[in-house]
Amino acid sequence: MTASLTLSDAITALVAEKRAVGYKYRAEQQVLNRFEAFSRGEFPGLDTLTEASVQAWITAARQRGVEPATLQGLAAPIRELARWLGRRGVTAYLLPAAALPRPARYVPHIYTDQQLAALFQQTDHCRYCCEVPLRHLVMPVLFRTIYACGLRCSEARLLRADDVDIDAGVLQIRDAKGGKDRQVPVSEALRARLAGYHAQVAGQPGRREWFFPGRPGQPLTLGNIERNFRRFLWQARISHGGRGHGPRVHDLRH
Repeated sequence: MTASLTLSDAITALVAEKRAVGYKYRAEQQVLNRFEAFSRGEFPGLDTLTEASVQAWITAARQRGVEPATLQGLAAPIRELARWLGRRGVTAYLLPAAALPRPARYVPHIYTDQQLAALFQQTDHCRYCCEVPLRHLVMPVLFRTIYACGLRCSEARLLRADDVDIDAGVLQIRDAKGGKDRQVPVSEALRARLAGYHAQVAGQPGRREWFFPGRPGQPLTLGNIERNFRRFLWQARISHGGRGHGPRVHDLRH
């Protein structure tokens, strides 16, 4: 590393470069900042990546008992920083891809037609609750939209009212994976259901910003969706294998 470019400077420049081409690079920046602080504390005066510093970072993570997927997430930005430094002629250690265990691949649950029918029937039976007065209206449409349009859970819950073109039958998905936007057409049957739902919910005070509102002025949370989904699964007599085994809401996309 040159005298004018510290490890902190390199991280700042790398993050700026990534964002200039459209990446959010927020979680990665947090990892890089943590690595810089770790390196400064464990290897004072070191302004590049060495095998010793990178392996010490990985060892510290392993000692905390992190999962393989988390370990990969802690290593990937460090590899990218090494590549960035290498392109600028700075010697930096690049952790080999084979150095870390691969996370176990999750096998999605493929619902049968009978299971889907039972699940959606239970969403239709969702009852009014004074604490969450729109839940019985939101849940039947939310899960059908995820299923019929192949949306990620967060893509559905973060839909704003203006993102749903009821007349054209098109959803505008904003800032999705990779920071990209896309448009998703819906079937006529779903468009009609969305229109009916919109007519019931649009006039509710404080609920106009989010298409699937949670608390006043806020979208549904992932935790709220997951809790309701687990209840519908149980009511539909679809067994759940526990954390990490599913079925998951995400599996409705398959």
